[in-house]
Amino acid sequence: MTLLLTATENPEAVSTYIFWLIAAVVVIILLAAFLIVFMVRNQSLKKANKRLEADIIELKEYGLQMRDTLVAWNENNLSQATTAQSAVESQSQEATDEESPYADDPDWHLYMKLENRLMKDSLFLNPKLSRDDLAAMMGVDKNRFGNIMRKYSGASSCTVYLNKKRIDHAMKLMDLHPNFTIDAIAKLCGMTNTVTFINYFKRYYNMTPSEYRAQQTAK
Repeated sequence: MTLLLTATENPEAVSTYIFWLIAAVVVIILLAAFLIVFMVRNQSLKKANKRLEADIIELKEYGLQMRDTLVAWNENNLSQATTAQSAVESQSQEATDEESPYADDPDWHLYMKLENRLMKDSLFLNPKLSRDDLAAMMGVDKNRFGNIMRKYSGASSCTVYLNKKRIDHAMKLMDLHPNFTIDAIAKLCGMTNTVTFINYFKRYYNMTPSEYRAQQTAK
């Protein structure tokens, strides 16, 4: 009744009211449509993200499998090369034994037996190999073992003796595998501490592993 009276008395006010009412309805419809579109797109993005996440996980697993395959391949080749090299060195060492001035010394033969076994089976690559292990392999007590090693190895201790072999082996690895990191080379030759490895390498060859590698690359 009031609206009818207002329409009769002020038609312009009614027109304005209707205009804003329609505008409000249109705005509400547009907002609702926008909200629906937003929700639909959000759901689509979530599904796409889940598919992308699944693809990334699958690619990561594939990459890990490829890495493990490559590592196994490298280790197999390295093992074959090490075995072949050790066999050659063992044969060479046996020939040298026969010509040694200590050929009649039983301690010399014990020492060379240990040498040959270490090289043939690459036992020196075991970072946990100890003085007691070496004495047991030689089959003598600790005191006699110490005397034999000081007399024939020229090393001041078992650690120095073993690390010299590891460093020599590391140089061969660096020549065979120029793509291996210094840290990887250290671990493969039985030295778990890279800093110690670098120090021993420099002690025996008057250069760091990196300097040696650069020198070989420049040739």
